[in-house]
Amino acid sequence: MDTGQVIIYIVTGILVIWYIGGMIINRNRGLQVYRWLRSGLRQIGEQVDSQFIGSSSSAGRMVIQKAKMPLRQVEVFYLLETRELLPLWLVNWLMGKRDEFIFKATLSTAPANDLEVGLKGNREYRKATNGAEPAFQEAPEAPPGYQMAYRPHPDARLAERLPEFLERYPLAVQHLSLQAKEPHLIVRVHLENVLRVPSEAFFKDLSGLFR
Repeated sequence: MDTGQVIIYIVTGILVIWYIGGMIINRNRGLQVYRWLRSGLRQIGEQVDSQFIGSSSSAGRMVIQKAKMPLRQVEVFYLLETRELLPLWLVNWLMGKRDEFIFKATLSTAPANDLEVGLKGNREYRKATNGAEPAFQEAPEAPPGYQMAYRPHPDARLAERLPEFLERYPLAVQHLSLQAKEPHLIVRVHLENVLRVPSEAFFKDLSGLFR
């Protein structure tokens, strides 16, 4: 057996072991995230319809058709890193992709002003605000580490509550978009930064922004 064959066997063995380990980690992680989200979402709506997308180790979707005020309808997707495939996981890690969930909500009353909030350098924030018509106005005093823009006018009540929420869950919210069209609210959240706290508290605070 030459050196090339030995290297191939070693690399193959590493990839197989990594795949099995990643699959087990993601399966346990998926069930943890599923239970965490479902428990918290019951605070804003008793009937939570849920399903896995593909399998519990990759993604899931939850829907509340009749949410409590100030929300009317809620849809949540969670997406886990592709830990099973080492090369793909490394590429995604370098690109900053992590376990996350996306919270989409239709409010009981459509907001009068649009708002975009994102961590500094967030691509979704730049895409939403750059070249938009009508133009967004950059907020001069955004929460630490964040960028914030609005149109046509800032919401004084939300501007007061939002910094406290973002500071309570540091670096959890990657991007928040509030708009007049449905769904009114879209929030992208890194799961690692919120799984340590009770989900009931997180979703109560999130919905409380719009009361």
